[in-house]
Amino acid sequence: MMKTPSTYFQGLEYILIANLPFSQRIDFLCWLPKGALKTLQIGSEQPYECAPYADYEFWLDFHFPFIQSRQVDFDFEI
Repeated sequence: MMKTPSTYFQGLEYILIANLPFSQRIDFLCWLPKGALKTLQIGSEQPYECAPYADYEFWLDFHFPFIQSRQVDFDFEI
């Protein structure tokens, strides 16, 4: 399991959604509580969707392993 590093902005720790691996991004966004997703403007760069890093760590530690264990492997040989 790959943990994405955090980004600090104005003293708070965030996870940039665009930096998440695709295998985590969709499931994390579906789990994320309403209102937790923020848009940050860092300097003159484009706005970033982000969430509190603590939410990401909690999800990664407690929900992501459960989601992966429930996925069915459809690879088979004929």
